[in-house]
Order: sequence, then structure tokens, then C-alpha cells
Amino acid sequence: MSEHIYLLPEHKFSTGNLGCFFCFPLTQANIAKASLLNFMQNNASQNYPSMYLQTKYLASLYDAHFSAYTQVMGQTLLVSYTLNYVEPRAVLNPDYDSQQVVSALAELVQQPLLTPINFQLAKLQLQDAWHDFYDLPSNLAAQRFFASLFADQRDLIYSIFGPLDTISSLQLSDLQDFYDKMLQQPAMFIGQGAALPSAAEIAGQFNQLDFGQTIGAVSSVPADPPAKVVTEKNQFDQSQLVLGFVYNDTLPYFSREILGEFLAAYLAGDESSILFQRVREQLGAAYAIDGSNYPALSLLVISASLDKQKKDIAQQAITKAILDLQAGQLNHGLFEKCKQNMIRRFLTSNDNAAAIFERTVIGKMFNCELTSRACVRTAAQLSPAEFLDFASKLELKESYCLQ
Repeated sequence: MSEHIYLLPEHKFSTGNLGCFFCFPLTQANIAKASLLNFMQNNASQNYPSMYLQTKYLASLYDAHFSAYTQVMGQTLLVSYTLNYVEPRAVLNPDYDSQQVVSALAELVQQPLLTPINFQLAKLQLQDAWHDFYDLPSNLAAQRFFASLFADQRDLIYSIFGPLDTISSLQLSDLQDFYDKMLQQPAMFIGQGAALPSAAEIAGQFNQLDFGQTIGAVSSVPADPPAKVVTEKNQFDQSQLVLGFVYNDTLPYFSREILGEFLAAYLAGDESSILFQRVREQLGAAYAIDGSNYPALSLLVISASLDKQKKDIAQQAITKAILDLQAGQLNHGLFEKCKQNMIRRFLTSNDNAAAIFERTVIGKMFNCELTSRACVRTAAQLSPAEFLDFASKLELKESYCLQ
């Protein structure tokens, strides 16, 4: 069945994109296995059993680039395989065969090199990547924040790689079993470009898959217990403060995406944002401060690297900025600047093939329209009253500090 094969004609770019995506329930074991499988498939395949041979083959195939990676969307794990390639009109090759591109992606997805040597290499690569990522204090603090926030929902505490002990204990047989199960999972195919094959051709190449199963991401919200305050000691020069605020989870995904992103930008988007001005410029307390929106979790996260001696006054300033908004105190100049920045970014991303492709994937997973036009229209129509109403629903769920 080919119900979930989506072909999107796009003639403004010189490159095309193909992607095959699999939906898994999010568990710590699944994210570890998927991450390791991704490393193995990025390294080699059965017909091209080394990184050099695989890269050389793809380069000769219209300068194609293959990427296997994993994304967490709420309680759903999306195992993704994408192929970017140069379009026919850009290479001026009368013998250009778009079917070759589909065949290449199908081969890389369906013919992994599950050998002991490739397994051991990928495992070492993944362990090194894990250490490199979590050696950064801000990343370690974020992971521990989520581990505490989702203490009663343990499968949600990792958004990248999975637990190191699980990775270390994996055997090749575990990866073979995971791959066999992946072929049975709900699958989706998206093609974006000027010269696209038919859905029938795609289904024929991906003959091990069934594109007829129901797909979609499952949103989640942290459990209901009262807000937690967690402090852990470490030997870092700075304090890492992470504050998590849940918001109105009854809103559709699209609204959470736009409103949450706008709020993150207003509070901690750039040097003109409220918290940058108050915490970094006025108090001199922050080395860095950022706002991140997690719409699938209905969660706004404020992260700051702080002077240890000024951690408490910095946290008070962050809390006051939220309370000011909830009291209806809005900086109208900053509000308009954030609106124009968001509109400009959406318009600019419409000239980026990868950004359009990624929005399409997310839109299909959450059953919403994340086109540039829809995003620009919604941002342009956002009123101060609507923004303040959204901010009024913020509720602190966790204050975490690693110091």
C-alpha cells in the first residue's frame, strides 16, 4: 500500500530530497538501538562495505548525500533516512535516471551491513559521540533536567543517543532484531523535487515496507506532581540552571509551535530579549541564556550558564520576567520586533530546501500544515492579547541547577 507516500513538486531548487521514515514507540532501548543502527548505516551497506566506498558511490550518483538519524517527537521515535541529490537540470545529463536515486536510498535502507566489524566500529563511534555531547556542562544539565522532570516517565528522559550503559551492552543480535522489527513499523516516504518518480515506483523499490499503516507522533506532557526544585553538585566553573514551564496542552500542535517559539524568542531569543537584557546586561550574571520550545511536550525551557555567585538573583530575574508577562506587562516594541524577526525567518526558510523538507516531515507527523505561508500568516496575525493569554498559562514544573 502507498497511502503514506507523499510527492511534493518543487522547481525552485537545484537539489531534490527523498526521505523514508519509521515510527517507533519511544523507549530508552529503542533510541539506543536506533542510534547505533544509524551509525552503522551511515558507515556502510552490503554493496558498499566501507565508508569510503559508500561515499564514493553516492558522490558519483548526482553528488548524493545520505543521512541516517533519529528524532524524538513527544512519545514517538522517528528513525529517518534522507537522500539529497542534484536535480537533472543542474547536471545537464541526457541520461539522468531519477530511478537510480530512489534505488540508492532503498538499497541503503533495506540492505544494511550488519557485520561484527561494522557493529564494533559504529559502537565505538556512538560511545565517543555520547561522551563528546555530554561532556558539555549545558548538555549534561539538560539531560539531568529531563531525567528529573520525567522521573515517572523514564522512556522520555533521552532525546539523543539513549543511555550509555544500554549502548555498551548492545549486541549485534540486538541490532538485527531491531532492524527486522523496523521493517514492520509504520513507514512514510516523502519526495521533494522537480523530477520525482511515481508512488508505484517508490513502493516497488521499497518492497519490504508497508506504507499503508497509520503514522503520527504522540504528544506528551510531564506528569502532574507539584513543581520540583533540584540541585546537584559538580566541578564546573559555572552554574547550569534549567527551568521548565508547561503551557496549554489543549492547543493544537501548530499553535504550540508558533506561540511557544514566539515566547522563547521574546524571553531569550537574542541580545534584545527580556532575559538577555536583565540577566546578562544588567546583572552581569549570565554567560549564556537561551529559550527552547518543545511543542510536542507543551514545554518551554529556559537554560542559563551563570556566575555561581549570582545564580540566585539570576533565577529571581527569570521568574520575575514570567510573572510580569502573566500580569499583563508587555514590552510592545520587543513584541513587534519578535514578530518581524519570526516572519523574516519563515520567509527566509522558504528559500531553503532542507527547511521546507523538515517542516513537511513534522507536519505529516503531527497532522498539521507547517508551510511557510501558514506560519507567516499566523505570526503576522498574532495579537498582544493572544500572546499574553498564552503566557498566562505557563506553570513552572521544574527548577534544576547543576553547580
